[in-house]
Amino acid sequence: MIEKITLTLGIILAIASLLSAFYINGYLSNIFFELFGIGIGIVIVNVMLSKMENRVWKRVKLHVYDDIRLTAELAYTAIVNIFGQRMFAIPQQIKDRAEINEFITKKQCQLIKTLADMDEDDLKKELWKRLEEHGSEALVRVYARELIRCAEEFSHIEQTYLKFLTPKLADILMRLRKSLRGLGRIIESYLAVRDRYLQRFMEREPTERERTMMSLELSMRLEVMATRFKQAVPPLLKIREIEEIK
Repeated sequence: MIEKITLTLGIILAIASLLSAFYINGYLSNIFFELFGIGIGIVIVNVMLSKMENRVWKRVKLHVYDDIRLTAELAYTAIVNIFGQRMFAIPQQIKDRAEINEFITKKQCQLIKTLADMDEDDLKKELWKRLEEHGSEALVRVYARELIRCAEEFSHIEQTYLKFLTPKLADILMRLRKSLRGLGRIIESYLAVRDRYLQRFMEREPTERERTMMSLELSMRLEVMATRFKQAVPPLLKIREIEEIK
């Protein structure tokens, strides 16, 4: 923006000086030297302003990439807390608390990668197990909402700071925005459908048709959930490996 302003100003000054030179003395040599001086001035001013702008925007870029890193970590943590929470046997040689946390984090990452590599049918079964055995439905809802908030944050970054993003990073953010939002919403939908049927079944004995309908509705949502999960995990892991994001 600054470069365009200074360039426009320089052209205006050059034209004005040219007309003035013609009008005042009519000497071609004077016109040449005057235009040359103006051109040098424009270049110097433009370079100085560009450097000032680059320093300012460099600090902004650091904040943008830091926001991307933080949001990616929040989304990954939410997915781990929904689908990757398991008890791992800690090797006896690991005693330090930091090493234990690192070991658990590594195991959880391996589990998430394993889930993402499964075919659709096996993944649906595993996601169903995670949701049904979690034991803390309220937390699942919280983390599902967190995925939606992360998608909204990626959308904000994408729309506001596109100039700082490489094409590769912009593509990753676009895919994450869609998949994380979809994953969060389908988890909420799955829980809502399950709760509705369970509430109905508490009031009276369900019919075979009602059981079948519940199974079909949950299965349809699990299929969408599996698709969104497989779409979200690879770019989420990839974004954590980008050097500027670390």
